[in-house]
This record gives sequence, structure tokens and C-alpha cells, in this order.
Amino acid sequence: GTMLGSLQLEGVHSGIIATHIHRCEGGSTPQTKTAVLCSGPPVVNFCGSNAAGLIADGTDYSWLCSGVSSDGVSLTPGMEGALVNAAGANMSSSELVADIIAHTDMYYFNVHTMASWNH
Repeated sequence: GTMLGSLQLEGVHSGIIATHIHRCEGGSTPQTKTAVLCSGPPVVNFCGSNAAGLIADGTDYSWLCSGVSSDGVSLTPGMEGALVNAAGANMSSSELVADIIAHTDMYYFNVHTMASWNH
């Protein structure tokens, strides 16, 4: 299967370098065992930059995210998701989508900008 998504961000102040869905690996408290405050590996890449020195997780981004307009908006329609090789190797695209639907509290969407990466 193919995962598609559209991204609209407002209030953006620097270029978008990576977008992912992450799977929560949990922690020791109720809050860190769900996507509320957990961390975990990316399982799907959407748009982003494959340039050296940026976020490389073993799977290329399908294409660059749209630039940021003068009013701080970025719109990237029709992004195609790519399973991250290391993290999603044990599930097909359709199995991963089904797992995301069944366990929405265990996944989160993350957007990295150049400013957040350099911070």
C-alpha cells in the first residue's frame, strides 16, 4: 500500500528539513508510555531533506517539503510516506497503518525545522 499525507504548517520561521511518524517506545510513567511525552524511532518518513549533516534515519525522504512563505506558511500536499528501514522492517505499509489506527496513543507526528535542528 501507499501512505499519503498533506502537511500545512503555520507560524513557521525556518525551512522544514524532516517530517516523520514516530512509534512510542514508552518510559516509566503513564505519561511517557504514550505519545503524550514519549520518544521513539521514526517509522515513516514523509517530506524532508536528504542533505548530508541533517536527519538521516536510513530511509530517504521522497521529496523536499515546500518552502515557507513570507507569512510563515508551508503547504506540502500529496506527500508519499516511506517506511523507515530499521524501524518498520517487521510491518508492511498496510499493517503499520492498521497499527496506527488501532493504537493512536502510541504514535506521533514530528516536524523538524532547520531552527529546531540547530538549537
